Amino acid sequence: MLIERINEQNKKLNKGGFTQKQVQANAAKILETTCDLLVGAGYYVRFPAYSRALILENRYNPVKLIGSDDKTVAEIFRNSLSSTFISTTTGKQISLAEYFREGLMLIQYVEMMSRESTELPSDLVKAFEPYFAQTEYYRSAITELIHILRRLAIICSDWSDTILSYALDSLCAIKGITAPNQVTLTEHRPQLISIQLDGHKRELLRAGWADVLGGINWISIPPGKIGFESPGEENLPVYIQRHALNRLNERLGLHKGLIHESIAETLLAESSKWYRKNDKTMVPLEIFGKKLGYLLISTEQQKIIIRSFLFLTNNGTREGNQLSELTRLAPLDKQYLGMDTLRGFAGYNFSTDHQLAELLSAAGCGDLLQVTELLQFSEGPELRKNPQALMQYLKPYLVKQ
Repeated sequence: MLIERINEQNKKLNKGGFTQKQVQANAAKILETTCDLLVGAGYYVRFPAYSRALILENRYNPVKLIGSDDKTVAEIFRNSLSSTFISTTTGKQISLAEYFREGLMLIQYVEMMSRESTELPSDLVKAFEPYFAQTEYYRSAITELIHILRRLAIICSDWSDTILSYALDSLCAIKGITAPNQVTLTEHRPQLISIQLDGHKRELLRAGWADVLGGINWISIPPGKIGFESPGEENLPVYIQRHALNRLNERLGLHKGLIHESIAETLLAESSKWYRKNDKTMVPLEIFGKKLGYLLISTEQQKIIIRSFLFLTNNGTREGNQLSELTRLAPLDKQYLGMDTLRGFAGYNFSTDHQLAELLSAAGCGDLLQVTELLQFSEGPELRKNPQALMQYLKPYLVKQ
């Protein structure tokens, strides 16, 4: 990008002992290039000379991440801003790094002056109007930034260790010219409690996730949402048993932050699917729209508790039971074949075998045939297996339809 090359020149100017005038000229060139991207060539010179000087003098700082000592996180954030683009009214694209610095400096100056005076040319104001606060362009830029921060939260968060939240209230996009243009990260330690369950002392962790507006949304939901009767339908806090975290890791083997965010989204959704299993409920867990299994949930001592996780093929789920009926596979057979975990199941690449794919789809396990995208988040080595070998193993047990 041209602006990146100019910024690199600016660094060289500073290192090379060039005059402040030369440095300022280079910064002005960046502002002009940004203006061209946003509204088209020729508009920058339409700003009165004193306006250009004022904009240059008050040029925003680059967006900076604070609150984390992890240099890798800061680098990921910077690279993400530089490599994420939004379209402009000129049909061109501008990176978020450019938009949240030079772009917003120009946009907010024009918006402010359009309210307070008539000194700016009317066509200049009109060209910038689509970018003013609360417009679709403004919202799309904020949304893209939140998407980046959400991905960072996924990478850095784990209910058993740290949950990462972010706050945008020190951004110029939110607070204007007086803000330091920073995103604040906060690391939250897990909230741990111990209670008696089934005659044993069990450790529970409070379920929560980063709120878009900052801080942690510690999850509380009405029990009726997931199939439990409760007088008054007051919200109860959600906890997850350490055992359930272990089962999620063993059976899915995906990045922990991705799993935990997906659980949060499942519980916070407007409506939930569930079915009763004795005194507990089974709530399906989907990641990237693929059903991978069920959260086994109970209510105890005014708490909603995630007790365990069953992979979709495990006996005890409707799909797992149906698979056993169709194939005569016992739980130990599934374990021996490695079909009781996501990595083991995906290693067979069942989608390449028409007969097996139909069988699995008939059992309700069709989503497991489409997990290629998920495997890039696997925390262990991908296993490769021969579906034909499994076909031979299943052959004596296949139930004739």
